[in-house]
Amino acid sequence: MLSSYLLLFPLIFLKLPGYAAEESPTIHSINDKDQVIAGKALNQTSIKAYIDDQELSLKSYDEATGYFEFFPSNLLTINKQVRIVFEKNGEELVINKKVLPAPAPNKPLVDPISNKST
Repeated sequence: MLSSYLLLFPLIFLKLPGYAAEESPTIHSINDKDQVIAGKALNQTSIKAYIDDQELSLKSYDEATGYFEFFPSNLLTINKQVRIVFEKNGEELVINKKVLPAPAPNKPLVDPISNKST
């Protein structure tokens, strides 16, 4: 039988009671330009998120699907840790996610420049 594991950065797994691996919460990757911090939790789970011990505001949580979103913070800067705490039935699960740099924008396509008129 599979036990659940907590992923701590950078890839350290801890066994957690009460959570099966197939029902572990997920967090989308986080970058410094994100408009929301989002993921999926188990149904009927209490969720809190922190950056530098400052609690973030929960924007939405759909109890039917487990999908949640937190408002971003001006503290959401590269290499900061976002700590998300899930609590269900007295069991607490903490997931830390590192804030990554936002991907660079695509390079624009520019037509060649010429001194000849068209």
